[in-house]
Amino acid sequence: MNDSLPTWLRILGVVLFAMPGLWLMGMSVDAVPALGGQLLAPRWIVALTGLIFVLCASYVALDAAPSKFIIVRQIVILSLSGAFATLFSWIAFGEGPRAFASSSGVVGNLSERDGRLAFGAVAILSYILVASAGWRILRLFRFKRGRG
Repeated sequence: MNDSLPTWLRILGVVLFAMPGLWLMGMSVDAVPALGGQLLAPRWIVALTGLIFVLCASYVALDAAPSKFIIVRQIVILSLSGAFATLFSWIAFGEGPRAFASSSGVVGNLSERDGRLAFGAVAILSYILVASAGWRILRLFRFKRGRG
């Protein structure tokens, strides 16, 4: 539980994460217009990206919740890690060409192979986070049942 942020700032954070997430999810089902007129990724990827924003909003909201909601927070972390792992896996291993560009002077433009390798490495790290979050949830359930 983190009470260091004022309530108004926490609410602002929830709104700022939730709004683009809901917009992206709406774009994926043609409920709202796509920015630029068309989607450049499959609809499920657009919806998944929106879900990531909504899960971030949920975590910001739950971060101030009482400690009895720790399992719910951990489920949000598990879901968020899984969504990132799925997104990065699609970028790294999905069909079709990929273009990787950066506006920073550090990385510059990457070849398709190097970009896919980088996203593949991040996908693997995301899967480790999924396993870690899942393990934590199992331990919390065991602890709640008196076996911890």
